[in-house]
Amino acid sequence: KTEYSKHLLHRLVLREIDHDLHRTIFEKSVEHYNDRETGHGIATMAADLYGKSREVMVAYVVMGDRFQICPPKRSC
Repeated sequence: KTEYSKHLLHRLVLREIDHDLHRTIFEKSVEHYNDRETGHGIATMAADLYGKSREVMVAYVVMGDRFQICPPKRSC
Protein backbone atom coordinates (compact mmCIF):
# COMPACT_ATOMS: atom_id res chain seq x y z
CA LYS A 1 0.00 0.00 0.00
CA THR A 2 1.28 3.48 -0.87
CA GLU A 3 0.55 6.49 1.37
CA TYR A 4 1.36 10.18 0.97
CA SER A 5 2.55 12.39 3.83
CA LYS A 6 0.21 15.25 4.73
CA HIS A 7 2.83 17.80 3.74
CA LEU A 8 3.27 16.24 0.29
CA LEU A 9 -0.49 16.16 -0.33
CA HIS A 10 -0.62 19.88 0.47
CA ARG A 11 2.32 20.60 -1.90
CA LEU A 12 0.68 18.64 -4.75
CA VAL A 13 -2.40 20.85 -4.54
CA LEU A 14 -0.40 24.09 -4.32
CA ARG A 15 1.81 23.19 -7.28
CA GLU A 16 -1.04 21.70 -9.31
CA ILE A 17 0.71 18.35 -9.72
CA ASP A 18 -1.30 15.24 -10.59
CA HIS A 19 -2.07 13.31 -7.41
CA ASP A 20 -1.05 9.97 -8.97
CA LEU A 21 2.28 11.14 -10.45
CA HIS A 22 4.39 10.21 -7.40
CA ARG A 23 2.71 6.80 -7.03
CA THR A 24 3.29 6.09 -10.74
CA ILE A 25 6.97 7.00 -10.45
CA PHE A 26 7.36 4.88 -7.32
CA GLU A 27 5.67 1.84 -8.90
CA LYS A 28 7.09 2.03 -12.46
CA SER A 29 10.59 3.37 -11.93
CA VAL A 30 13.45 0.99 -12.70
CA GLU A 31 15.90 3.28 -10.88
CA HIS A 32 15.72 3.04 -7.08
CA TYR A 33 18.43 4.31 -4.74
CA ASN A 34 18.99 4.63 -1.01
CA ASP A 35 19.86 8.02 0.50
CA ARG A 36 22.35 7.20 3.25
CA GLU A 37 21.92 10.56 4.98
CA THR A 38 18.11 10.46 5.38
CA GLY A 39 17.47 6.74 5.07
CA HIS A 40 14.84 7.43 2.40
CA GLY A 41 14.48 5.33 -0.70
CA ILE A 42 14.66 7.38 -3.92
CA ALA A 43 12.95 6.52 -7.22
CA THR A 44 13.58 8.51 -10.42
CA MET A 45 11.87 8.47 -13.79
CA ALA A 46 11.12 10.73 -16.74
CA ALA A 47 7.55 12.05 -16.47
CA ASP A 48 5.39 14.70 -18.09
CA LEU A 49 5.32 17.67 -15.72
CA TYR A 50 4.07 21.13 -16.66
CA GLY A 51 3.91 20.15 -20.33
CA LYS A 52 7.50 18.88 -20.63
CA SER A 53 9.27 15.59 -20.09
CA ARG A 54 11.34 15.97 -16.92
CA GLU A 55 13.36 13.68 -14.69
CA VAL A 56 11.34 13.51 -11.45
CA MET A 57 12.43 11.96 -8.16
CA VAL A 58 10.30 10.58 -5.36
CA ALA A 59 11.49 10.01 -1.78
CA TYR A 60 9.85 7.22 0.21
CA VAL A 61 10.09 5.23 3.43
CA VAL A 62 9.29 1.52 3.72
CA MET A 63 7.19 0.70 6.80
CA GLY A 64 6.40 -3.01 6.84
CA ASP A 65 4.04 -3.67 3.94
CA ARG A 66 3.43 0.08 3.38
CA PHE A 67 5.40 2.71 1.51
CA GLN A 68 5.03 6.36 2.52
CA ILE A 69 5.94 8.90 -0.15
CA CYS A 70 7.32 12.09 1.37
CA PRO A 71 8.94 15.39 0.39
CA PRO A 72 12.66 14.81 -0.24
CA LYS A 73 13.92 17.50 2.18
CA ARG A 74 11.62 16.59 5.08
CA SER A 75 11.07 13.53 7.22
CA CYS A 76 7.92 11.54 6.62
